[in-house]
Formats: sequence, structure tokens, C-alpha cells
Amino acid sequence: MKIIFMSRRGRPIRSIEEVTRGFADTSHAPSMLNTPQNETRARKQRKHFLRSICLVAICFLPQAYAQTLPGSIDVPKGDGVLMLKAQGKGDQIYGCVEGNWMLIGPDARLFNEQGYVIGRHYAGPTWQLKDGSLVTGKAIAKTAPSDAQSVPWLLLKASSGTGEFKAVMFIQRRDTHGGAAPSTTCKGKAELRVSYTASYLFYVAHQ
Repeated sequence: MKIIFMSRRGRPIRSIEEVTRGFADTSHAPSMLNTPQNETRARKQRKHFLRSICLVAICFLPQAYAQTLPGSIDVPKGDGVLMLKAQGKGDQIYGCVEGNWMLIGPDARLFNEQGYVIGRHYAGPTWQLKDGSLVTGKAIAKTAPSDAQSVPWLLLKASSGTGEFKAVMFIQRRDTHGGAAPSTTCKGKAELRVSYTASYLFYVAHQ
């Protein structure tokens, strides 16, 4: 959005300096003396006017600026409520590609807060409950983990869902421990499993 200020003669004003120039210059008004008191008054008027401009600009900022920024895994404000929190325990699987370890996908079980297995997590990435409900997602933001041996924290936007997961909009992966690929090189078609744990939070739309 572009905000254009107009002069009294209907001409577009190109800069803030041009907007406020009249407040500092009292020579064009014969009835006003160029005294320290008038200069002080003009400075105060200019300050209040600039403050008004700032308030208008803030009010008309595009809504996108208020949404989640890259690097933050917070769910966009007003876009979801927590439906389920699960603990993932398993492995991150890596394959050797041209001498480097590349992620194939996770292989983990999902536990509820009481410690019972409620589903599994596998490549896609996909989360599936025991009743067959599943959701897939695509990562849209990430933050660095607490240590180099752990996989990043992620915010994923749901791509598709069924059953209990049909209404899921976002998934967070946080509180990760382990799972990062080794920094060493590899040979051939080697495959490697690195154990990890993570918390997964599923968010649905506000009702």
C-alpha cells in the first residue's frame, strides 16, 4: 500500500521534509513574527504531525507483516488452537547420496501424554493415528535446535488430512533431541538411522 499526501494546492508531496517544511517556516505568514516563541510552536506542530503520519502508516501496513516471519515457528496469531500434543520417539533415516548423508524420512512412534502409543510418524512427512486418521505437511519455517546433534524445530502447514486430522492446519515440531545427520562422509548406498525424540503439536482452525 502506498500512502500519498497532498498539498493544499492539490500537488502530491514527495517527502516528509516537504510535508513539514511549512511548520518550520513562518516567514510566509505576515501576521506571525519570526520569534523564538513562534519557532518553538512550529517545532511542536511538526512533531505532532510526524507522530500522526507514523500512526497512519502503522494502521495501514499490509496484514502480511503481522503474520509469522521466517525463522519463527509460532502459529500465526488467530489461525489455530491446539488439538493434540504427541511425543515422537524413533529414528531419522538418512541415505548416502554422492558421499553425503541426505534425509530419507522419520520412522517414529507417537505417544500421548499418558505414555500410550497413539500412532506413528513416517516419510511425507506424515502423522497417522491408530484409527487411520492422517495428515501430511510442508515445512514453512524453522529455528535452530538447542545443540548441533538435534534436528531443527519446525512449523509445517498441513497439506491434506483425513479423519481426526482433517481439520489440522499447522503442525509444530519442537523440543527435539538427537536425529541430526553426522558430519562425516559416506560411501555407496549406505543407510543410517539416528535416534531422536520430539514434541509434535497439532493445531486446528478456530471454531
